[in-house]
Amino acid sequence: MGLMGLSIFAVTQFVTALLPLLFAPLVCGTFGVLLYKYQPIDSSQSGFGVGPIPTATQE
Repeated sequence: MGLMGLSIFAVTQFVTALLPLLFAPLVCGTFGVLLYKYQPIDSSQSGFGVGPIPTATQE
């Protein structure tokens, strides 16, 4: 094998070892984005408000 063949072999071995480690962050990131995207926009339903006036649950 030449230098190019050894380089390709090393890269494929590295990617093969790294691919299972990327699975969990990819799944967690996807679920996080989906949860963030499908959150209800109306904040009055949740009972928590952002602002200077406290709600009844904050007093």
